[in-house]
Amino acid sequence: MQNKARIYKILIIFLGLFIVSSLIVSYFFLFSNAKNKNLDYIPENAIIKARINGKVLIGKSIENICFENPDSKLLTQLDTLIQQTLRTDIKNTGIDYLSEIGVFVTEINGTYNYFLLLNIDDKNEFNSYFSNTTSYKYAISKDGEVGIVQLNFDSFSNLKNDYLKTILNKKSSLKFKENDFKNDITIESEGFTSSSKNDNFKLNCNFFGDRIIINGKFNNQVNSTKEKFSLIKNGLHFSISEPTILNRISELIKIYNPSFPELNHLEMNYRGMSLTEGGNPYFAEPDFDLLISCKNKINQDSILNFVNKYNDFGFSYQNNKLSMGKSLYNLDVYDNKHLFITKKKSSIAQKTNNNLFEINGSPDLLTKIKAPEYITSFFEMMTPYAASKSYLSSIDDFNLTVTKRSFKSEIIFKKKKNSFQELLKAFLIVKGIQ
Repeated sequence: MQNKARIYKILIIFLGLFIVSSLIVSYFFLFSNAKNKNLDYIPENAIIKARINGKVLIGKSIENICFENPDSKLLTQLDTLIQQTLRTDIKNTGIDYLSEIGVFVTEINGTYNYFLLLNIDDKNEFNSYFSNTTSYKYAISKDGEVGIVQLNFDSFSNLKNDYLKTILNKKSSLKFKENDFKNDITIESEGFTSSSKNDNFKLNCNFFGDRIIINGKFNNQVNSTKEKFSLIKNGLHFSISEPTILNRISELIKIYNPSFPELNHLEMNYRGMSLTEGGNPYFAEPDFDLLISCKNKINQDSILNFVNKYNDFGFSYQNNKLSMGKSLYNLDVYDNKHLFITKKKSSIAQKTNNNLFEINGSPDLLTKIKAPEYITSFFEMMTPYAASKSYLSSIDDFNLTVTKRSFKSEIIFKKKKNSFQELLKAFLIVKGIQ
């Protein structure tokens, strides 16, 4: 009897695999023309261009989700997603997802404009879908095989549909190289403004079952700073020396503390968050080490005045000790320009870090919250948090390093975790399919 039950279970799983994989294959392959004309229309004034290999990514997704360590529950949820959502929301757009998807950015009078270039398998469906929404401006090429869509972000400029049509009236000389098509995604830039062509870069992204790898080359004119102090890596480690990012952070700090000097370097080790009773109604107590290097002298009185403004939130500062709720941190200033906050003074070391930007460690610490069960249960009911926690908890290690000449990133998933399956699980949570 047990053998029969096992055989029956195997047959059910196999049947589920067959049905779902057949749905996906027929859905994407039988109804797609797989044309690749859209990349010819990326204009010469594009400051960023990207291509997404739809056919390869869909093929990898099917292989990894359906045939590598298949999960019967996940396959059932995927079938629900296809039947209830994808079949109408995606197929009825008239877009050929099995071909290359093009993305490009232009800069006009200081405003950035974001566009999609899409191959069309049904121009009537494409026209019907985008004409019924006010969120996008769009146009279709004369032969009806390529469509352009302007994405509506905060910096959305009021371009006319006729402007989009002019892009489709002329094929461009801005081409991707043959080797680029061996990658799942390629992103290339010739400069972040139309007048600057110096800070160019190129990134290639490839997806595998157990990891995601991004490699690239930069021609960055920025010089990294050599710092006397650095943090010993622990938890999820961040290191920033890139001037543009630091300027933005400095501007944010000055909103709350105008007398604080501009940043020269920033590092942090993050190990999670605790919520303890006693505040309004809780104190947020992060477990972290923070090292800030400033361009000018740090005035400790400005720190004291700043902290005193937020006593109601559980902040206090006295004798180089910073209190946050019930947690006590050491706060020290080295060489008048280095601010160091930690629970453990052993977290700091004398060494240099020449990278412009760096992240190392386990990203699931970003969703680690130590609190009473009814509080954590509340957070897990929130879709963005639940989806983020589901995906980030499947990652074993995340490494990203940016230098003047290179970009390297690797996301490694835990044993028996699959990069495609975990992304799908997070997407299913967002869509409310349990």
